[in-house]
Amino acid sequence: MHISRIHLVNFRCFEDQEFQFNRGINFLVGNNNCGKTTVLRAIEFIQLGGAKDQVINQNHQGEDVTVEIDFTGDNLGEYVVDNDDLKKYKKYLINDSTFRIRRSSEETSWEDDKGKEKKITIKNVAF
Repeated sequence: MHISRIHLVNFRCFEDQEFQFNRGINFLVGNNNCGKTTVLRAIEFIQLGGAKDQVINQNHQGEDVTVEIDFTGDNLGEYVVDNDDLKKYKKYLINDSTFRIRRSSEETSWEDDKGKEKKITIKNVAF
């Protein structure tokens, strides 16, 4: 499994930017202040969260910040189904080989298996 796509909306220096990654080693190369570190901070933001004012693009203070990361792997669906701890995520697979996670300041809600409405905030990672 590998990160195949990162989509940033109003995250640090990027208003709306998508990065595609290949299997194997990928290099982030560019001039100073072009956003290489921001891509790594986006991964950290998915993992640890943080306050909107720490990561929002300065030109878009009143808007939401969002980071989406796609993980791709051969037969990812089979792996999720065969692993008891991960079975509950099967319904969130985009296809048999891609899984998307998202953290955003935009508050949304979803309904769990018991019909109870749950809120998703910047403190939560959505699948």
